[in-house]
Amino acid sequence: MTFMRWAVPGIVLCGALAGCSGVVIGSGHFTRSYADRVPAAGLRELILQGGNGDVRARAAHVGAVRIRARIETSDIASLAHDTVSVSRSAGVLSVASVCPSAHIVFWRVQRCGIDYDIEYPANLRASFTIVNGDVTVLAPASPVTVGATNGDVTISQAAGDVAGQSHEGDVTVSLARGWRGRSIAMRSTFGDIRLAVPAGFRARVRTHTVAGDVTGVSSYPLGPASADLSTTFGDIEVHHSP
Repeated sequence: MTFMRWAVPGIVLCGALAGCSGVVIGSGHFTRSYADRVPAAGLRELILQGGNGDVRARAAHVGAVRIRARIETSDIASLAHDTVSVSRSAGVLSVASVCPSAHIVFWRVQRCGIDYDIEYPANLRASFTIVNGDVTVLAPASPVTVGATNGDVTISQAAGDVAGQSHEGDVTVSLARGWRGRSIAMRSTFGDIRLAVPAGFRARVRTHTVAGDVTGVSSYPLGPASADLSTTFGDIEVHHSP
């Protein structure tokens, strides 16, 4: 899912806007980029909360959290105020989208979109939450929680505990070989649930769907881990990783 993607070649400006590495003026929209690097010493958890936009995050053997963002709006007057908030407290690094909002009928909506590209140390717990957009997390080694209101959630090659949830979107998880977690939670209201597990996977698998098919669940023996897979309108599938 992508927010405001009707860009055409435009004019590049930079100067007055803090954190700017190029303001692109196209047809009906304006964009700028944001970048930050936060040393990981003393951190134990990363929390990202966004509004409109996609998130792509990957865990790696690095010594800092690297944040890159693309900020997009249809109102150049607000572009200087649309930004990314980064703060740390008690070992937690918090990243949040800062966008003006407006009332449309009964809803309050953000008037800008921010796409994120995040690289973070593999030993950090992580949580990524977005309202409108897709979230993809690659190779999380520590527990990870991912949520989207409207968008798909994908967690690939997870080595620890996993929680993925979407209201309107698919939730897809693959576990790494030698997965050492104890808990898997995958939920959607309007979307499919897909879980890929390694050879030797053992867990108590519980499923629930109101309108959909369930396949592959009976193929796995009981074990100490738990896997709770639930959707209201969608299919549930559990299969071996290729």
